[in-house]
Amino acid sequence: MSRKHMSIIAVVAAVGALGVTAVGTFPRYIEELRIGGGYHAEDGGADFDRHGNIAGSGDLHMDGDMSMGGDLDVGGTLGMEGGLTLAGPVTVTGGEITAGIAGVERGILSAREGGGTQPGAVEVRSADGSPWYLFVTDDGIVRVHDAPPESNTDGAVIGTQF
Repeated sequence: MSRKHMSIIAVVAAVGALGVTAVGTFPRYIEELRIGGGYHAEDGGADFDRHGNIAGSGDLHMDGDMSMGGDLDVGGTLGMEGGLTLAGPVTVTGGEITAGIAGVERGILSAREGGGTQPGAVEVRSADGSPWYLFVTDDGIVRVHDAPPESNTDGAVIGTQF
């Protein structure tokens, strides 16, 4: 082995020894991290805190599975090309939940938020793709309508009730 190679090996070994001495048996970890301007920055960014929380202002793209043991808070749209499996309760405050694709080839199920005198409704699609809205009136009567209900009297009563 040449003298030049011996010198390079000695330098690498010395740097490695210094690194082991500085780190010891307990390596240091990054406990908090800010990327870009951080959460809520105009140009986007993310914050990782020491408790494992991640806050980001921008899109999140994933090409694999995601497992979570805590809450998922979404302030915008959560779009997924794969499946979503949830074990536990799902709470949506405001907005809608839609499952399926509208059209004659696929069904759709959508929970729609009401407001004021407008009752909330569940939208289902018939085989030809037509939307129908199921809702319950203030006195517990189940009704169906061909448009989102505006009041308790829209649509028709389903069957004999009470």
